Amino acid sequence: MNPTSVATSFAIFLLACACSVESKKFTRCGLVQELIFHQFTDLANWICLIEAGSDRNTGAIHNDGGKAKYGLFQIDTDWCSDKWYPAKKCFVKCQSLISDDISKSVDCAQKMYTAGGFKMFQAWRDNCEGKPLPDLSPCF
Repeated sequence: MNPTSVATSFAIFLLACACSVESKKFTRCGLVQELIFHQFTDLANWICLIEAGSDRNTGAIHNDGGKAKYGLFQIDTDWCSDKWYPAKKCFVKCQSLISDDISKSVDCAQKMYTAGGFKMFQAWRDNCEGKPLPDLSPCF
């Protein structure tokens, strides 16, 4: 590799690092407190959904059947835009849903819930519906 290509590769690496999004992995009780702060109710269902979908990691991105899902709530591209402009049902860019600031994820998840309840979330349907929910009593 010549010096110019090494310098170019290093510059691209630095740029990629500068653009990376900070993510956070919550503890179960830390997440309970965060959801309470954001005025969530029915916490056991939300915790079940989040643990099943993202393992409490704000930076989680999964591909489910060719459709990317982003952040704590695993919000897909029906609700967020993976383009440069915010659009879709939540009017938010998908990349903004993988930040340690979960306010945009919370807003979008609440819009989804308003539109159809927990059934709007694949992780909840697959892992929580009709199944035992997490015991959150140690968090109070």
